[in-house]
Amino acid sequence: MPEELGIALLVLVVLGWGLFKLLAYLLSLFNAGTAEFSNWHSRKAKERLARKRKAFERHVRVLVPDELGRARRDLDRLHSQFTEAQQNQPITLLNGSQLLGLLKKHGYSFQIDLEQARRLRLNL
Repeated sequence: MPEELGIALLVLVVLGWGLFKLLAYLLSLFNAGTAEFSNWHSRKAKERLARKRKAFERHVRVLVPDELGRARRDLDRLHSQFTEAQQNQPITLLNGSQLLGLLKKHGYSFQIDLEQARRLRLNL
C-alpha cells in the first residue's frame, strides 16, 4: 500500500506541475494578446486623430509670430476699405431668392440645395 501511495503522490505532483505549466502558458498567451490589442488600439486611435486633423487642416491657418504684424496690417487695411465702401454705397440685405435672381440677371445659374448643405455641415 505505501508503494501505491507513493506512486499516486508522484502522479499528483507531475499532474500539478503540468497543470501549473499549462496555466503559465495560457497566461503568457493572454498577456501577449492583451499587449497586441493595446498596440492595435493605440495605432487605430492615432490613425483616427490623423484623419480628423487632416480634415480640419484646411480650415486652419497657423500664423507664426513674424507674420502677426503683417496680418494685423492686412486686417486694418481691409477694415478701412470696408468702412470706405460702407460709407460710399448703401448696403441692401438680400435673401436667398433675391441673390439667385441677381446672379441670374448677370448670367450665372445657381441653385440652393438645403439637403446637401445640411449633409456638408454634418460631415464637418
